[in-house]
Amino acid sequence: MHQVIARKKDGSLEYFADLPPALEKANDPSMVEWRSHFHVPLFIEDYGLLQSTQEEITMVLDLQMNQPFSKHLEVETYTWDVLPKELKLPIAQSIIREMQWVKTALKVSEPATTVS
Repeated sequence: MHQVIARKKDGSLEYFADLPPALEKANDPSMVEWRSHFHVPLFIEDYGLLQSTQEEITMVLDLQMNQPFSKHLEVETYTWDVLPKELKLPIAQSIIREMQWVKTALKVSEPATTVS
């Protein structure tokens, strides 16, 4: 985890470059909300007490479909090792699962295949 922002009771923000310095102030009563940038798979909506930005990602993908602003999309795959054991699959299956989620969100269907 990195790039942490804490909102204080007075509305001001305190920025931390990484999680360890932020955790030093975890018990500071003036901090009322914490946000941290970290990479998580798209196919999971929440992680117990933590929530992903899946809803916002879906909104951006809808915008891409209706008013394209990019000719490509990128799916980051370097955080698979930190998944909880029950969510881990072999890397190829993990990437397929993630890409399937994106394709579903984009409402992209598989091309028809013929069997001879």
